[in-house]
Amino acid sequence: LQVRRRLGDSLGRLAGLLWTPRFARAFRNLIQRASLLLLAKPQDVFAGLARPQVTFPNVPFTEPAAPPAASGTDESLLFVGSAAHRPNLAGVAWFLRDCWPVIRAARPTATIRLVGVGDWSALPAELAAQPGVRIVGTVDDLAPEYAAARAAICPVLEGAGSQIKEIEACSFARAIVTTPFAAAGFGPAIEAALPVAAEPRSFAEACIALL
Repeated sequence: LQVRRRLGDSLGRLAGLLWTPRFARAFRNLIQRASLLLLAKPQDVFAGLARPQVTFPNVPFTEPAAPPAASGTDESLLFVGSAAHRPNLAGVAWFLRDCWPVIRAARPTATIRLVGVGDWSALPAELAAQPGVRIVGTVDDLAPEYAAARAAICPVLEGAGSQIKEIEACSFARAIVTTPFAAAGFGPAIEAALPVAAEPRSFAEACIALL
């Protein structure tokens, strides 16, 4: 992402072709030295790995004593996550490119607030500059952000582990629109309760319905 942002898409793709195989080899060597792998969900299991692999339930999340009451009337969506985590940044870019224009066409006053640590300038400038996009960055307290939001989003399409942002949004009494990938690992009861959408149009329509 850094190479692509600074030097363009062509050199960014070339960097990926050069570095991805090296990273894969290094990672494979690393996990071969482990005697046990603990994984957050079955989808993270490595095929053909001659090491014990165990999936375990998601860790409990301590919810607030009382969810914050809604503090605003704006049609506001919220994303919470680290911009330093590549799947987060890639998911937000997907949302802003393929979903946000559809949402704004239906709800011209809608806003999306991007909250979390990291370098949000790594987002393509043309996506970040769209009407209604608010890059907030780091905050001291998430409660006011959730209180001002109508709903949250988790547009993550890749990676490993569990999307704790989904548990967090639910603990703050906010619906969260998510992808099938991000909803995996929480069990069928939770997955069935979340608005899950795989395609940009359906993801946008789920957000519009909540707004």
